[in-house]
Amino acid sequence: MKKLVFALALSVCVLSSVSAKEYVLTSPDGKLNTTVKVEQTITYSINHGDDVLITDSPISMTLSDGVVYGAGDKVSKVSRRSVDQMLGTVVYKKDQVRDHFNEMTLKFKEFSLVFRAYDDGVAYRFLSHSKKPFNVVSEQATFAFAQDWNMWVPYVCQKL
Repeated sequence: MKKLVFALALSVCVLSSVSAKEYVLTSPDGKLNTTVKVEQTITYSINHGDDVLITDSPISMTLSDGVVYGAGDKVSKVSRRSVDQMLGTVVYKKDQVRDHFNEMTLKFKEFSLVFRAYDDGVAYRFLSHSKKPFNVVSEQATFAFAQDWNMWVPYVCQKL
């Protein structure tokens, strides 16, 4: 009986370490949801309400010393914050613009991955914890769109 309990406990530990860890970030208005999965690779997906906009898309960054941010890493800490502030502008039609977002920081051993969700978009960035200089050799930034979406681009030209 003790062997059976030990085997079951070991199986649960192994399966829980293999399964993906998911972290969800929502925009301030609650319409955009970003899900970040950390497995052997890091992927993200984005939904707007019930519409899937971007499906699991891998991201990583390779440094000149061979270190790869986003391959086989484990999250050590997650922190979140919300910001709602007005920022002054220099050359814009308004004196101030609103900076309103929710942020989630996933801390790893050698780097952090910061995701921001605004009401109209999502952004991410890698932050290195290294004290020594490095070069980025390549970055994997994948955008796996859920379907062939139509796109409209408003081109605005303004003389300064």
